[in-house]
Amino acid sequence: MDVDFEKVPELTSGQVHDFVKGAFLANRTAEAIYMLGPAWRASDIIEKLESELGVPVVHALPAQCWDIQRHLKARIPVKGFGRLAAEMP
Repeated sequence: MDVDFEKVPELTSGQVHDFVKGAFLANRTAEAIYMLGPAWRASDIIEKLESELGVPVVHALPAQCWDIQRHLKARIPVKGFGRLAAEMP
């Protein structure tokens, strides 16, 4: 996405959604979406993207939550932030 690094937190989740969806549709061989960096406003669009595109979406914050729980040997699924957070495999 052509935006200055320090401006990323100013993007709306709708802008991020539109960009990610467009990038995915332009690369039809992709099997998943990985969104690097916690500055992306994406928590509220992860499930929407997974539903619309039929692929897993991995975002930094749910992935970090999963990893922390893994290290603590905990398993506390959270709905509303995509399959990774909801299933905590």
